[in-house]
Amino acid sequence: MIGVTACGSNNSDNKSGGTGAAAGSFNNGGAFGSGGSSGSQSNGGAVSSGGFGAFPTNGGAGGGIVVPPPSGGSSGGGGVPSTGGNGSGDSTGTDGGGGAPPATDGGGGNPSNCFPSVTDYTAAGPFMTTSGDVASVQCTIFAPTTLGANGCKNPVIVWGNGTFNTPSSYTALFNHWASHGFIVAAADTSNSGSGKEMLACLQYMIDQSTASGSPYAGKVDTKHIASSGYSQGGAGCLEAGEDPRFVAVAAVSPFITISLGGYDTTSPTKQTHPLFMISGSADTVAVPAQNQQPIFMEAMVPIVWATHAGSSHLEVLNNGGAYAGPLTAWFRYKLMEDPAAAKVFEKPDCTLCSQSGWMVQFNSLWK
Repeated sequence: MIGVTACGSNNSDNKSGGTGAAAGSFNNGGAFGSGGSSGSQSNGGAVSSGGFGAFPTNGGAGGGIVVPPPSGGSSGGGGVPSTGGNGSGDSTGTDGGGGAPPATDGGGGNPSNCFPSVTDYTAAGPFMTTSGDVASVQCTIFAPTTLGANGCKNPVIVWGNGTFNTPSSYTALFNHWASHGFIVAAADTSNSGSGKEMLACLQYMIDQSTASGSPYAGKVDTKHIASSGYSQGGAGCLEAGEDPRFVAVAAVSPFITISLGGYDTTSPTKQTHPLFMISGSADTVAVPAQNQQPIFMEAMVPIVWATHAGSSHLEVLNNGGAYAGPLTAWFRYKLMEDPAAAKVFEKPDCTLCSQSGWMVQFNSLWK
């Protein structure tokens, strides 16, 4: 068993924004709330599937993650060396002489000015977004309308849905991530526990990155891909996340007490990538003590586990609710090497630890 440490507050602050859902639908047996009747997304376009509340621009009380800018200013991270790591930076925020631009073969990462740091991870990013279903591999892709802007490659989030969900259940959240520069490849299946359909989406994006005539050719950062998912898909993202082509995992309210969709209950012991796990204290479907706690205790990888007070199993639906900010910060941290996003999780800063309504725990492998 791995040692644990905990920090942060866990009061009963209620979240606001991000709770709208389609009335009468259900996930893992739970009834949705009544939600908004149509709503619109702040980053463009009405929600096509209807029945969703509006996408919050500021996260609501307890929902947003806001961190101060780096002490050196917005560009204080310095240059990025050819290995893809961050440059040294200096205290004035000027370029720190961190090294030469990365190699063009995808082995080094993006230039440091590709995805500038932000301070509010619930706010929309700078990119317009688009989406479409790829029937041949049963994946729905959400992406910046302009891929490879400024010669930068776009990192990828591969997603597994909850039971009875489809990618349209998270439209606003996926568009939010795409607005920050990510490509989201969501498996169309509602039974993603095995992770197989997620791996098909992963392979599709890798293939497209070198396919002649593909809009993704030369524009996909295949060195920075994360496995993520919710509920049954949260279990599936652990299964898929064993693949070495991923670099990080984010499991949202993972449900593991029953092997839904072919989930292998030994998956937690097979993890090889840093794991962010997020859950709600009021979740009566994937109850944290029976579902997230075993993963936290068994997975032999660095883990940060954040629990939001009062959030139910349905929190992440449509726009991500209180989870949108921390998840966006995690992906910016691990896939964009954003130094400001790193402070949301890394000690001694861990700004998430001091956010109202959050309880954050680390296992002993988290440094």
